[in-house]
Order: sequence, then C-alpha cells, then structure tokens
Amino acid sequence: MRRIAALGAALAVTFGLAVPAAEGGQAGCTAPVANVSGVSQAEGTSAGYTTLVFTVSLTDGGCAPQGSVEYRTIDGNGSPVDPAFIAKESVDYLPRAGTLTWAGRADAYTVAVKVRADSLVENDEMFSLRLYGEKGVRIGHSVGVAWVADDDKVKTAPLATTQEGEICWSIPPSFAPDTSTTTCKVPVVLSRPWLSGPLTIRYRTEGSAHEPVKDGVVTFQRGETRGYAELTILPGQTGKARVEFFEPSQGRLVYATSTVVISPAG
Repeated sequence: MRRIAALGAALAVTFGLAVPAAEGGQAGCTAPVANVSGVSQAEGTSAGYTTLVFTVSLTDGGCAPQGSVEYRTIDGNGSPVDPAFIAKESVDYLPRAGTLTWAGRADAYTVAVKVRADSLVENDEMFSLRLYGEKGVRIGHSVGVAWVADDDKVKTAPLATTQEGEICWSIPPSFAPDTSTTTCKVPVVLSRPWLSGPLTIRYRTEGSAHEPVKDGVVTFQRGETRGYAELTILPGQTGKARVEFFEPSQGRLVYATSTVVISPAG
C-alpha cells in the first residue's frame, strides 16, 4: 500500500499538483490537494448570459479525502494587470462564492459563473476563481483564469496570461525513495484558440529548489487554450521559482510571470 501511495504522489506532482503529507490519515498515504483549472470561452452577442464553467479537482494520495475549500470569483487574475483586460464583477459577470466539501471520495466539482453577453466591441477580458480557506486538504493551483473572448468583431490573435498563487510540493526521499525527480507545471492560458497551426510561448526560470530552465517552450496545438511550463523540482527542498513567459509566436502576453512556492510534502 505504501508503494502504491508513493507512486500516486509521484504522478500527482508530475501533473503539477501539490502533494503534502497526510495529517492524521492512513499510514503511507498523502493528503489530497485541490486544484482549479482555467477556461476560455466566447462572451456571446445576444442579450442574456453565457455560462463559463470552472473545474476544481482533487488528487487522490491514497487516503479517503475529508476536507473542504472556499472559493470566490475575483476580477482579473489576482495580480496587477492592465485594466483594459479585466472583467468587472456585476458588470461583466455575476460573482460566485461558496464551499466545496469532500467526504471519502475525490470527485471533481464544477463551478458555473454567468457572464453578461453584449454586442459591444471590446477587448478580451478575464476574471478568475480563487481557492482559499482549505481545511483537511491542501491547495496547488489556487487561481483558475477565465478568459471572456469578445466575439463582436472578428479577432484571431489571442491574449495570454499566467498567474500567481502556485504551490508545488516536492516528495521527500524518505516517502518515495524510488523517485529522484518530480515535475511542476505552471499554467499559461490563451483568451481564444489559435486556429492557424501551433502557437508557442517561450519561458525561463530562476530561483531555488528546482533545476533552472534557460529556454523552455510551451506549445499550443490548433484549438488549445491551456498550456504549461514545466520545471523539475528537487526532492525535499524548500524555495521559490520565478517563471517568466516571453516571445509568444502570435498574440500578446498581458501577465507574464509566476512565482511558484516549492515545499517538501512532509
């Protein structure tokens, strides 16, 4: 059982999910981790509302999950961004807040947010769903960005953003001795899919507790809106990694850096 749980922990970190040690759970397992994913969708041109759906998933570290997180919508991505690209609460979208609870099953939740449709020509704009107030679980991706793509005028080149609030948990060698390296994934989200072949965004990293990346590339295939910078984190170490995105092959970066907290799982 311990080896199975260790393998599950390694896979969870490989996919960019935090894997802290369980608190008061079964021996040889890890505490579950909540992550929210971003979404991109057209605003809509008629009167009424368009619904954007966030997904909040939970990793299964071998323990029956028992815990909860709070969530709420926020303007922009939670960081300083040009106001021209920020969707406003109650003007562009209707706010949501609440609690997600797990009791024995690691089921994913969806959170639907209504966006006001209109016929105004404007920029693509973003708001986010933020996770906080965790009890009995930990948080990995705490911010999921929602791009509301303007569809009142023909546009092709996307905007792109990353966000702060990322945590990656390295696995201590004592917990998973067969795991020498783990991978953290830091998201970057396009406001609309690029439909004329692959789109690339370069990135580099600096800081501690990981192997620096000098010239990495995130590639979006035709129709994709989410991609990830990958960095190898060092087992059992604590530190921070600054990820900088640059030189998109198409479109524009409106927020280009993410500071990732790296912490041992136990």
